[in-house]
This record gives sequence, structure tokens and C-alpha cells, in this order.
Amino acid sequence: MVKTSSKVNRKILADQIYEVLKSRIISGEYPAGFRLKDRGLAEEFDVSSIPVREALRLLRSQGFVNIFPYKGAEVVDFKNPRYTKDIYEARIMIECFSVEKAIENINSKIIENIEKRLNDIRKACKKKDYENTFIDSAFHREIIKAAGNPYILNIFDSIKFQSPHFDKNSNSQDETDDALVSYKNHKRIFDCIVARDAKKAKQEIEHHLTHFMKE
Repeated sequence: MVKTSSKVNRKILADQIYEVLKSRIISGEYPAGFRLKDRGLAEEFDVSSIPVREALRLLRSQGFVNIFPYKGAEVVDFKNPRYTKDIYEARIMIECFSVEKAIENINSKIIENIEKRLNDIRKACKKKDYENTFIDSAFHREIIKAAGNPYILNIFDSIKFQSPHFDKNSNSQDETDDALVSYKNHKRIFDCIVARDAKKAKQEIEHHLTHFMKE
């Protein structure tokens, strides 16, 4: 019983450390190329190196870091064109499949939930809250959730924060234009879902995500 309890506690610690490190990467506190060494992190969190290594392995499995022998983990460069291309190609496959399944499962509740997320994007656009990637990803997640496949939803959750969005260094007018274009793209996707037009919905999703691949 003692050994079982110890394993459970270690897993909880690894999950907690993973969440902290992921948050630091997403926020930019840990920039591209930043080295994460298990010994230093173990000292910071006042734990053994075991849960730290487990947290780093989880970050690697979700594409946040690369792990090199004798060097530790290194934060991935999310602005690398190849990285961006790979992420959005994966999203196109996941989301085009999911929107078709979502339309097969369509009901008033699904439409209501997706529309709520669309309205959140519209409100963010009006408030000029362009950096809130949670609002954007929530719209896409609602569609994938409606597909009814928890395994695909888990895959999306593992990559959603790795998708680059608006450039924080761009000027105000560029941000305004990009935000408006993004809202209109999401609105077209929603309209296709309401119309139960799976072919057009997939085209709109591919167009929307391909836009980011070309930035």
C-alpha cells in the first residue's frame, strides 16, 4: 500500500510541475531555446528529479520541448516555419475530420455551444483582446468535442497552445485587420455547420488554418 501511495503522489507532483512549466512556455517566460535542467528544477520545486523528468517527458510528448542527451530539455521554437507548418497540417487533418462528424451529430445544443464560442471571438475583437488564444482555440475545441471522439479531443488539447496566432509585435492596425479576418473566418465555418454543409465547412477550416501557415 505504501508503494502504491508513493507512485500516486509522484504522478501528482509530475502533473503539477508539468502545468507550471507549460504555463511558463506559453507565456513566453521560457523563450525558444531556453534550457530546462532537471536538477535545477528539482531544487526549485523541492522534489526529487523523478517527477521533474516525468513532467519534461510529457512536455516533449506534446511538442513543447526537445530533450537532448546530457543537455536536458530545450524549449521548441514555435516561430520556426517548419514547426508552424507541421502543427497546422496536423490541425487541418484533425479539424476537417471533426467538423464532418460534428455535423453528423448536429443538434440545437451543439449549435448553441459553438455559437457561444463564436460570440466570445466577436466580443474579443470589439475589445481588441487580440492575444487571447484561449478564446480562439475554444471555438475549434467545441467543434472537435461535438465530433464525439475523446481520443481526437485529447490530441487537439495536446497541441492547441502550440499554434502561433497574432504577432504580438505587429502594429495596432495590423492586429485590428487580422482580428476582423479571423472573426469572419470563424463565422463562415459556423454558418456551414448550421447549414450542415460538411464539404464547405472543411474547405473553410482548411482556408482558415492555411492562412497561418503562410504567415
